[in-house]
Amino acid sequence: MNILRPGAVVGGLLLSSPTMYSSLVTETTGVDAAIFRFLFGVLLTGVGLSLIDAIAVAYAVKNDQDRAKPPAYTQGRRASDLPPAPAPMANPMDLPALEPAGMPMP
Repeated sequence: MNILRPGAVVGGLLLSSPTMYSSLVTETTGVDAAIFRFLFGVLLTGVGLSLIDAIAVAYAVKNDQDRAKPPAYTQGRRASDLPPAPAPMANPMDLPALEPAGMPMP
């Protein structure tokens, strides 16, 4: 459980940004309140991100266990054993002729 990570610090800054602004720019609140809210925001964001990580890991492990394992390698034909199949090409005679539209014909 890693609480102090860059995402948690950014989340703490976002949660405490109104108090940071009021303490550093308008000077209507104290700096200690801004620091307290920043640290509390980092803690809340870190715990939230850790919970999301734990849920994602549990989901990935569950899906990995439920997935059917591929069969073991059996002796057989490989894709390189087959001759390459030619790609079908369009016949130019089958395509409609392009004529200018909206122009007078002589």
